[in-house]
Amino acid sequence: MEWHKTTKTPATIASGAILKNGVPKPKWIRKNSAIQMTKKLGEGAFGEVYLAEFVSDDGQIVKAAVKTMREHCTRDARLKFMKEARIMRKFSHPNIVRILGIVVDEHPLLILMELCPGRCWFDDHQVYLAEFVSDDGQIVKAAVKTMREHCTRDARLKFMKEARIMRKFSHPNIVRILGIVVDEHPLLILMELCPGGSVLSYLRKNRGRIDKAVKLRFCIEGAAGLAYLESVKCIHRDIAARNVLLSETHQVKVSDFGMSDERTMMQDEKLDKVPIKWLAPETMQQRIYSLKTDVWSYGIMVWEIYAEGYEPYPSLSNIQTRAKIIVQNYRMEMPKGTPAAVSQLIAQCWAKNPAERPAFTTIHQTLQDIAAKESTTT
Repeated sequence: MEWHKTTKTPATIASGAILKNGVPKPKWIRKNSAIQMTKKLGEGAFGEVYLAEFVSDDGQIVKAAVKTMREHCTRDARLKFMKEARIMRKFSHPNIVRILGIVVDEHPLLILMELCPGRCWFDDHQVYLAEFVSDDGQIVKAAVKTMREHCTRDARLKFMKEARIMRKFSHPNIVRILGIVVDEHPLLILMELCPGGSVLSYLRKNRGRIDKAVKLRFCIEGAAGLAYLESVKCIHRDIAARNVLLSETHQVKVSDFGMSDERTMMQDEKLDKVPIKWLAPETMQQRIYSLKTDVWSYGIMVWEIYAEGYEPYPSLSNIQTRAKIIVQNYRMEMPKGTPAAVSQLIAQCWAKNPAERPAFTTIHQTLQDIAAKESTTT
């Protein structure tokens, strides 16, 4: 800026504009290239949080938590993200997480926040890596989900419902509950540790290098876990690649039962925190959830797997997605490289009439048959 003012060189050749009084960029707007992200701390429907380092104005290396937007986020999501940054930068209090800067002129959008070590970041809870002594005296590593200190009564009831539902499950493709703490604060759920992270993270990290057999195995094992939930009459309600984890050996584990319900059908008036792009048409219109709406969402998850982690309905906003599905009966094409038999199966999962969608037991068996045929032709 100073160089343009001193030399009277036009800001651009096309405009010929001479800079007289420039407006300096605020110090809290930073460059993406100055930020080094090292480790993912958590993720939600619209973004991820990383541990990062950046060089401060006085030359110090500062550790921070960096909140990012997903690659193909909607305009509404971007506006919400920027609103959060705009609100946070006005705050200055020792008991409020500080904003350290933002990146808005490059992709992805970033918010740099004060680092609070030792936790993973989610909207209404925290997840820690922990150790506990089992009944047989062994030290066991676990993921411990905790409630925020000042949670509402509804949040506590939802938390306990999740634990109550999970303790009934016993399946190799479902995350196991190892115990709960309810007689002291905070409430805790001890869960099987899945060091492989989420399927979504794996897909994005290994994009372009994932074998087709691995993708098909993810689909099969996910269907196996969901067939088990179907057999015990449990609706998951939030099936997506972000909510499916990988064990140390990369075995698929269905997780996140915070929205689950022990019924075969239910109606929920609240859709405010639900990612629209994973919802079945009847959920969008009538707020109905069922085992068959889970089948629809599973189809979206399979699309994510073969798209290697790209967001479904790319370039469409939530409003546009809803309109195209309901009004135009629109369906996405499966990504390039998806086996034809898998594409045909997912077309059935996306049938407009829920009764025409296959059961998870059928989906699981069909995928196993496809895998058997694939193995004989390679």
